[in-house]
Amino acid sequence: MKPEERKNRILDCAKRLFSKNGYHNTQISDIISEAGIARGTIYQYFQNKEDLFSSLLDSLYRGLEGSIIISPEEVKKYMARPGSYLGYRIKRTLEYFYSDRDLCSIVLRITQGLQPEFGHLIRRFENKLMELLKGDIELGKKHSTVRKDIDTELTANLIAGALFRISYNYFLSDNPRHGRVDIDEITEKIVSIFMKGLFLETS
Repeated sequence: MKPEERKNRILDCAKRLFSKNGYHNTQISDIISEAGIARGTIYQYFQNKEDLFSSLLDSLYRGLEGSIIISPEEVKKYMARPGSYLGYRIKRTLEYFYSDRDLCSIVLRITQGLQPEFGHLIRRFENKLMELLKGDIELGKKHSTVRKDIDTELTANLIAGALFRISYNYFLSDNPRHGRVDIDEITEKIVSIFMKGLFLETS
């Protein structure tokens, strides 16, 4: 096995164990056993458990960034219809979390109790999504598909919070009422709520 492949195997095994057992209940010896490697091998790549977990979070962050960033060509394609560009971003974000239950668990569940050790790494996820959502809203304002009087920061926080909560509740929950997850349907409902608002007009 090539060094990069071995490192990725260690990270994959660590991801499963951290997701299942949590950070504090996962030991280096558990990861070594899961990966099927010699004890000395893991220290060729990581100094200790904290370094390994930090590397894992960095890897997950880069995966998120690569997954939800939209190319200029895609921007042109989806900017034509109001709501479609933001909807596409929402869908990509939900698909990223849905594609990997262990990843979803680590980002949305395991890391919540690890402040302040990994706080700066955890905030990278939130900050990146917020940065992209704010850009989407400002782009919508520029193209007159989003109201110019809307509060960009507040709206981006509302959407980001909804995405994290929905991902946690629908992708990690064992609640049978959720059944099979339809990303397209969830995305459509989110966009519909933001486009149409919550309350009926009164005469």
